[in-house]
Amino acid sequence: MLEARQKNLRAFVISQGNQEEIIKYIEQNHILLRSFLLIFSAGLLNEEIKQLLCQKELNFVEENPNNPLKISNSKTNTNAIEEIRIDNTSKAQETKQETYKTKIISRTIRSGEEIISLGDLSVFGQVNSGAFLQSEGNLQIFGASMGDILCNGEYLILNAFEGGNVIFGGEIIEREKLLDKKAKKIYKKDEKIIIEEL
Repeated sequence: MLEARQKNLRAFVISQGNQEEIIKYIEQNHILLRSFLLIFSAGLLNEEIKQLLCQKELNFVEENPNNPLKISNSKTNTNAIEEIRIDNTSKAQETKQETYKTKIISRTIRSGEEIISLGDLSVFGQVNSGAFLQSEGNLQIFGASMGDILCNGEYLILNAFEGGNVIFGGEIIEREKLLDKKAKKIYKKDEKIIIEEL
């Protein structure tokens, strides 16, 4: 029996770097990269990197300007082919998203637990190592945070970061910038990530 599920993928485009840098990046961030499609510029993907990507169960493709990604287009006929183009100007084409209520959690998020919010998310408790939080809106964590965090909102507030991985607005934040355990506000200004103490 056929089983199909909808999955929304966001993409990271890896456009430069040597083999050692790419392997280190994948090793450090593979947990958060599981919900992304990795797109490698032509020439960056070799057998060792492919094996690592398969071992970590990550989704990836290699760009080839002479042979773009293609899918079948069933609207015209079954043999028709339509090019998929990756558009970096998606902000201009965004449709208005639905408004979601803020999700509030007043407890510890346990290891292995995964919480995904389509709106804002506020956590009044600790986020244990091995937990995963994803918020499409703003995210506020008022307890210690040791888990993996993905925030696509306008800001992220961390009260006491003690470990884990953080992706904000599609960019991975270096752990060293967060590890002093002081409360921080993270946001974007002119497409640059700003980290401020509260």
